[in-house]
Amino acid sequence: MRRFNLKWYEEFGFWLEYSVSKDTCFCLYCYLFDMEVGDSGSTQEAFVGVGFKNWHKKDGVKVHVGDHKSAHNRCYQACQDLMKQKQHIDVTFSNISDQ
Repeated sequence: MRRFNLKWYEEFGFWLEYSVSKDTCFCLYCYLFDMEVGDSGSTQEAFVGVGFKNWHKKDGVKVHVGDHKSAHNRCYQACQDLMKQKQHIDVTFSNISDQ
């Protein structure tokens, strides 16, 4: 019986989320910042909606990540932008008012 492998966390990073109750994987970045609704059966839909559980097809995770223009990488960048304190609107307003 195939199942989720904990080594995938080391290989793919902390964006990969595993649901014990659903026995599926999800993409944290795409779940939070999904910018395009994927077609039924697409890797985007699998990692956001129904979950990914093709344990024997680890390449599906790599396909989901894709190239630098992929939906996953755009969602990743949106997450990184959110985490940068210097880019927050309140910091910008504070800097402008100080000037």
